[in-house]
Amino acid sequence: MPTMRVAGRLAAVLTTAALPRARALRGGAGESAAMRLVVHHVGLAELAVPTARDAAITLYTPACADRLLDAYVEHEEAFGGRTPYYGVVWPAAVGLARDLGARGRVADGDAVLELGAGLGLCGIAAALTGRAARVTLVDHDPVAVELGLASAVENGVGHLVDSAQLDWTEPHRWPAHEYSLVVAADVIYEAGAAEHVAAVVRRVLRPDGRFVLADLATRPFRPRLREAMLACGFAPEGVREAERVVPTEWEGRTHDVVLSSFRRTARLGDHQEVRSLR
Repeated sequence: MPTMRVAGRLAAVLTTAALPRARALRGGAGESAAMRLVVHHVGLAELAVPTARDAAITLYTPACADRLLDAYVEHEEAFGGRTPYYGVVWPAAVGLARDLGARGRVADGDAVLELGAGLGLCGIAAALTGRAARVTLVDHDPVAVELGLASAVENGVGHLVDSAQLDWTEPHRWPAHEYSLVVAADVIYEAGAAEHVAAVVRRVLRPDGRFVLADLATRPFRPRLREAMLACGFAPEGVREAERVVPTEWEGRTHDVVLSSFRRTARLGDHQEVRSLR
């Protein structure tokens, strides 16, 4: 679909459909100056991501990941010095989205948060199960938040999905104990991310809440995350389900995606720090 047509549809979704239903927790969604820069310098496209034999999720995406990165470098101040990790759909997100739709991980009435949501694929997949009561897409980049919310509307689940622009280095700003399920894909690409993720998951989950992480098998920091989760009062969920490899076909390749599952077993005070693993 031509860029201008996609941009026009996105603007219409943001102004007439998504925003009145968005329960933005902080910062929220709207057609930001950063989004206008993306539309002007990069363009937008639609991408259908197959999630089942006869089903796909349609995402609004930047038209070109390379042009997107160039725009973020050229207009660094306008984009807040961020890196546009949301510019591509990562294989781990595809694997998790397919798993959420096929394996019943989402329970009836779940409040679901997608951490580091990017384009919102996994959160939208959770909403499309028909079992979640609400889904919140959270990313630190306002453009990702806007695109994810608009994609939720495009897929017919805008009434279930809200959004927030939050930074995981500030866990005290995240809502406390509001969610029963947190999902995340490909977020521990740096060593220090493990402690940030663990702290945020502890903050937002209710007692007995669950956390599911999808990560490529080649990523080295899963043991670090596991130790951080244990320090935060979590335990691997089940013997067989604690860590499972899911071969995932995406963009002409098969990727080994590891799904790690944890359940909260102890209620720790939010003031307690995640102990250093360094």
